[in-house]
Amino acid sequence: MKLFKYVAAGTFACALVGCSQTDSLVATTEVAPVDAAVAETSVVETEANQTSAFALSVGECFNDTADAEIADVPVVECATPHDNEIFHLFDLQGDYPADVTQAGFDGCLAEFENFVGGPFETSIYQVYPMTPTEGSWANGDREVVCSVWIDGEKMTGSAAGTAQ
Repeated sequence: MKLFKYVAAGTFACALVGCSQTDSLVATTEVAPVDAAVAETSVVETEANQTSAFALSVGECFNDTADAEIADVPVVECATPHDNEIFHLFDLQGDYPADVTQAGFDGCLAEFENFVGGPFETSIYQVYPMTPTEGSWANGDREVVCSVWIDGEKMTGSAAGTAQ
């Protein structure tokens, strides 16, 4: 079986309690800003390329974060080198799955060939499902965000229809 990124158990929990990267940056600038004008500009620039994981759309590209819990991701133009491209969004049904990552992977894989144009088994692309946590599920989150990525390298351009 090909490898795919496993999402940490706390994938969306941080977003639900409001502890995103931007919140910590704002708190840092309020504690001891060296120059208020510079600090404010830095926060605005950081927020400009960050998008909530709940607001991603098919065709958007983003880079990985060092965070174990994904709340916001740095969205970039697909024409520039990037780590991931969103190819499918769907909601899980029923009760919270015992293996939510596998359920996410299965749902993403079902749409992989429609997006890439070739089978997953022979593709250069891997699949990365961002899935709800038990905590976010209790608050109504059912969405799985499916992205493609290449092991060990950045992508440039879209994976759509490449048949690779």
